[in-house]
Amino acid sequence: MDEQEQYAEDVERFIRKCRQYTDLQELTPTILNDLVCKVFVDAPDKSKGKRKYSHQL
Repeated sequence: MDEQEQYAEDVERFIRKCRQYTDLQELTPTILNDLVCKVFVDAPDKSKGKRKYSHQL
């Protein structure tokens, strides 16, 4: 699967999960863990003289 198809699938999966939690009174650790599988934050890229951050969800 190419990167664009994977991204589209990830977005669709996230939207389906969000629809499960349409009337939240409280964001619990369990719900948060269900919505966010993992978050990666890389060091900033300063190779072109400007900071550029990349991130993945």
